[in-house]
Amino acid sequence: MTPFIAIMILILTVVLLYHNGRFQTISSNLGFSMVVISILMLSHYYFTFGTSRFWLAVFFRHSFPVYFLLGPSLYFFVRGVLTDRPGIRYRDFWHFLPSILAVVVIFPYIFKPWSYKLQVADDILRDYRVITRVPFLFEYLPIVNFVLRNMSILGYIIYSLLWIHRFDRHYPDRLRIPHWDARKVLRFMRLLLGICLFGTLALIPPYFGFHTDASITSLQFAAHPTMYFFTGILAFIPLIILFNPEVLYGIPKVSAQTVREASVPAGWLEDEKEPEDGIHQRGEGEARFRELADRIMVHMEDQKPYLDPDFTIEDLAGQLEVPKHHVYYCFNSILKARFTLMRSEFRIRYAQHLIRDGASSSKTLVSIGFESGFSSSASFRSVFKEFTGMSPREYQRSQQALKN
Repeated sequence: MTPFIAIMILILTVVLLYHNGRFQTISSNLGFSMVVISILMLSHYYFTFGTSRFWLAVFFRHSFPVYFLLGPSLYFFVRGVLTDRPGIRYRDFWHFLPSILAVVVIFPYIFKPWSYKLQVADDILRDYRVITRVPFLFEYLPIVNFVLRNMSILGYIIYSLLWIHRFDRHYPDRLRIPHWDARKVLRFMRLLLGICLFGTLALIPPYFGFHTDASITSLQFAAHPTMYFFTGILAFIPLIILFNPEVLYGIPKVSAQTVREASVPAGWLEDEKEPEDGIHQRGEGEARFRELADRIMVHMEDQKPYLDPDFTIEDLAGQLEVPKHHVYYCFNSILKARFTLMRSEFRIRYAQHLIRDGASSSKTLVSIGFESGFSSSASFRSVFKEFTGMSPREYQRSQQALKN
């Protein structure tokens, strides 16, 4: 069960990063955390239940530095969400020092022959307590590793939870964030950190007992109830992400910049409901990134960036000078439309405008398609028919018939 859950988390993380990582750095931070958790799950499984000498040789010692990455990865995710400034800066280097030192500790072992590592794996399979007796470099005993890595993980988790609590109660820009989406993201972060906190605390007694009590066998250690509970509950994390993609957008803040009112085409924005108390609060009614949604529509109407065949959502974010995940959030939560769908509709509307104005009398329909931003005549014809129900030629004839 553990390898299945760990591999499932890895697969879903790869999918998450593939579809969202280039738009939202927050997704990358979360994905990194999930990858670390998956590696630690696999490492734990092959240390306790596994019978494969190959995989035991792969994970033994080599996974040691990864343990010190769990705390920082969770912290970077939380920090990126709460500050709306995802990413790792140069001064964050010190967070990686424990993991770097762990690499130094196992450095001689890394370059040992593969045959030697397989022999160590065989020794562990015959007697699991070999792990507790084999020192690291500089007589660095495994029990010291166990204490330090858990202190590191607990410290980062507790600090992150306190930061979330302080943000939730005292954040001064509360009205500049999408309220209900913020609640979802905060709940998800608390859940993720709570699971990791529970797992770390729950694993301390069996781990400590195994290292100090020679009568405890590896099977008794592996069969501890907290092991099964912790592994099972981790499976819910990727499911929460799948059914609540809002957690991938973080908590983007509404810009304080005043923008001109936009005439948004009907159907793009949902009607805004009057709150029960009859009071519109910025951040819950008008906000929810309606400001940025208006800016997007104004920019598309006035600047017509979609006429560039290579125009992407990243280009749109750069032109508006806003973070990419803000734009991505707007399309998913405010405009309720895919970027590619909106881009195609603007292009079709532009092509229709050219045909109605008689451009087709001096230009071919293919050239009108290229001028409207399509990269090929085939895509122009197929998308045009999809949106209008007729081919460009049929639409041209219908407009000529109306004029006659």
